[in-house]
Amino acid sequence: MSMALVNPGVKITYADYCHLPEDKRYELIGGELFLVPSPSV
Repeated sequence: MSMALVNPGVKITYADYCHLPEDKRYELIGGELFLVPSPSV
């Protein structure tokens, strides 16, 4: 599985994460936001 860094070098908080749109899958790792592909079957 490949993850894309959304904004390299930009740290976000959990509060910022909570305000993201829910139409995509994101992961917050060490303050960096990653866009994660949907699972495939």
